Amino acid sequence: MLDASPHSLEFKDVRLKQAYTTSLCLSNPLSASVEFSLRTSSPRLSVSPNRVNLNAGASIVVTVRLFLTHYPNTLKGQMGVEDTIMI
Repeated sequence: MLDASPHSLEFKDVRLKQAYTTSLCLSNPLSASVEFSLRTSSPRLSVSPNRVNLNAGASIVVTVRLFLTHYPNTLKGQMGVEDTIMI
């Protein structure tokens, strides 16, 4: 299994039509290389790179970008929304 650091990302004080970026580090603790794709659960997020071949013991920094064209419904907008990145 890959190691991710941090385990979760949080964007605060998000405004419409402004891009926000952060990053996470994926590490391969296995003794073999792994190839995988990254995809998000929402069009609000994008990741780069989205396809990775990670050698044994290697790490890679993944950039995560958030861009809102509209706010989620009122309740979610006040409480926050949880999206996921699938490997």
